[in-house]
Amino acid sequence: FNRGAMLTRLNQPHAARAWFERAAAGGDGRAAYNLGLMVVESDPSSARTWFERGARLGCVEAMAHLGYMLREESPAKAMKWLERAADAGDRDAMVNCGVLSQRLAESWFKKAAAAGDTGALANLAYLLRGLRPDDSRQWAQRAVDSSDPELDDTLDILFPDDKPKMS
Repeated sequence: FNRGAMLTRLNQPHAARAWFERAAAGGDGRAAYNLGLMVVESDPSSARTWFERGARLGCVEAMAHLGYMLREESPAKAMKWLERAADAGDRDAMVNCGVLSQRLAESWFKKAAAAGDTGALANLAYLLRGLRPDDSRQWAQRAVDSSDPELDDTLDILFPDDKPKMS
């Protein structure tokens, strides 16, 4: 695996692929995941196969990518892989679990926020806006206080008349 990663950094994808294939054949999930990344644009079907292999071998990133790929085709399978990746600490998987399942959205967005994902703060504010306005406002305030400039437009849309101010 390490040689494949080094060759990837040196922009030698063909040589890297050979090393990743060896490592994946030996049971390295990270190598299978990297093989999936190498073909995800040109051959999504092969990428899926590599991500499935990497996920079965315990690679958290492969679990997350596989779940994301399956979200339209099979939401239940997607949620299975996303939850496994989220439970292992993958922040993007936590957010994707929230997006995929409204029933579990609040829980996943809170986990992602606790892990440092500032976008999850805005997602919580939006999710709770009509259900629990006071809670929504608190999450929006935390988003403002995070000083993440990417959230400014989102919060302007969520609170057009009374966007929280930095505390």
